[in-house]
Amino acid sequence: MRSRKRNSGKNRGTGAVTVTPPAPALDVTTEVAQGIEARDKLEAALARFDVLREQAKQKFLRNLAAELQTGEASAERLLEKATVWKNEGMRADEQKAALQLFYVLLASRIEEYKNSARAETVTALQRVITRLREDYAKLGADQWVIQGVIQARLVKLEAEITALQPSLPPAPPRRAKAMAPVKQAVGKAVK
Repeated sequence: MRSRKRNSGKNRGTGAVTVTPPAPALDVTTEVAQGIEARDKLEAALARFDVLREQAKQKFLRNLAAELQTGEASAERLLEKATVWKNEGMRADEQKAALQLFYVLLASRIEEYKNSARAETVTALQRVITRLREDYAKLGADQWVIQGVIQARLVKLEAEITALQPSLPPAPPRRAKAMAPVKQAVGKAVK
């Protein structure tokens, strides 16, 4: 027979809630770099989502056409398929809206950092670019698709750095020295 421990008063919960300490604050540069990485991943996820959704639509239409061609489709079956497709479409719209919301939130946060912490943002962009270049160098020649994606990200991030770096004011135009006064001065000295 198993013995049970009695729940004595000292083992009972006191009702106190334990609070986990907050995560240590990151330095601004690390926070911006993580935000840039997350923004870029969300942007890629949105593009991938659109491609997958289009592929699913084409597959659904092919299957529907095949079913109609074989004569296996009844009105009941078509109504069921339409309902499933409509529900999947609504769910996909919700998922895309969530991805877009998070993308906009991250992009606006990065823009805030660009305005308030320009130097840290440039440093963060440089960190991300360095990491991407290291990833690019590790890829084999057969991974050209990934290389193209990384190359496109590098171009985009480098453009962001260029936009953040202060532009020098244009140099004032140089005045052309009048040649006539110089000749006169030379002529006076010769006489």
